[in-house]
Amino acid sequence: MQRLRPLAVILDLVMPYMDGFAFLEQFHAAPENEGVPVMIWTIKDLSAEERRDLELAADAIVQKAVDGGSRLSVALRGLLSPASSVEENEA
Repeated sequence: MQRLRPLAVILDLVMPYMDGFAFLEQFHAAPENEGVPVMIWTIKDLSAEERRDLELAADAIVQKAVDGGSRLSVALRGLLSPASSVEENEA
């Protein structure tokens, strides 16, 4: 991410070396990440406080489910649609 700016970040809160909350804190601390949409996609059961914090720090929260990721796909399209439209108009 230091070389290329992502169009969006899909973040699982449960990761092996850094939890998603720590990642979000570091990600938002870097000015170059301003405006990059972040979507949480996790199986973690969120407390009311965690959900409230994530709603402030992320653009979408999608619970992993047995639907094969269809909700993830819909949410991601919603996040990328405005950016994609801008890029297509500039081309």
